[in-house]
Amino acid sequence: MSSGNGKSNGNAKAKSNGKAKHAKRARHARRGGGRGHGIVPAPIRPGDPNASVAAKGALIIIGGHEDKKHEKLILRAVADRVGSGKLVVATVASERPTELFNDYEPIFRNLGVRHVHHLNVESREEAKSEAKVRILDGADAVFFTGGDQLKLTSQLGDSPTYERLREIFFEGGLIAGTSAGATVMCETMMVAGDGN
Repeated sequence: MSSGNGKSNGNAKAKSNGKAKHAKRARHARRGGGRGHGIVPAPIRPGDPNASVAAKGALIIIGGHEDKKHEKLILRAVADRVGSGKLVVATVASERPTELFNDYEPIFRNLGVRHVHHLNVESREEAKSEAKVRILDGADAVFFTGGDQLKLTSQLGDSPTYERLREIFFEGGLIAGTSAGATVMCETMMVAGDGN
């Protein structure tokens, strides 16, 4: 048993390596263990629990079909987090990105977000372009719309745009997503069901 200070308290199996203890605690928390308090560090690279760092950002994960006409409670929560900062609406998963951006932009502006920008990526090459990465400069939050989560991950995964998104989150920014935009926020992603 470890005393928590990196020193053994007499148990031969105690881990004196703080990283090993941290990784074990993170694995335990991901399996549902722990007491439900504290921040579980996110892997620096997905799937690598031994190389992790505590993220300062927040996630808002929306199941989809959020209210866009009445009280807009969940979109209001996103807008409240952004305040007068910069929100990037990412329509990468959508087959109709311009139309979807045109739906969300006035909603977020009416909820008080002054700076609403559009990020759409149509190919892996675009995800590698400096122009797409620059859209994310100064972003306080990124909102991923619905669509096809496989398209979203295929376009962005392991690209400079993806790395910039991770930086935003780890530096304290908000990442929000609805439907497909929510599905991509976990390490294991559902792609399709049996149709029922």
